[in-house]
Amino acid sequence: MIKLIKDEGVRRNDPSFVLRELRCFSQGYIALMKELSDLKSKYPLTRVNNEIVVTLPEGIVVTLFVDNDYPRSSPRLLTLDGFNGWKQRDMERVKARCADEIEKETLKTIKDTLSFVSGAISL
Repeated sequence: MIKLIKDEGVRRNDPSFVLRELRCFSQGYIALMKELSDLKSKYPLTRVNNEIVVTLPEGIVVTLFVDNDYPRSSPRLLTLDGFNGWKQRDMERVKARCADEIEKETLKTIKDTLSFVSGAISL
């Protein structure tokens, strides 16, 4: 049993493990707050827990889900809602294109996702 613990390497209750995880989390949180601050200067934006709601000038409301390890994981597109004449089938088409790009791992940040949605709307 003791040999098994030695072979484990870094244990989850080891202080160095906890410190490393806290450092990674805080770096990710700082990066998220910086990106949201930049986006707030361009778009109306609301953040509730892990959901970010952004209203684009094209008349599209984008809702994204951001994990706790955000810069290491891509944001997920939850909903696209259009107003001022947008049709639901157009929103579904753009959402499908975004899902394809997220699977290809080309949309890694919130800014990339919003730029892609804006570009896909204009096509």
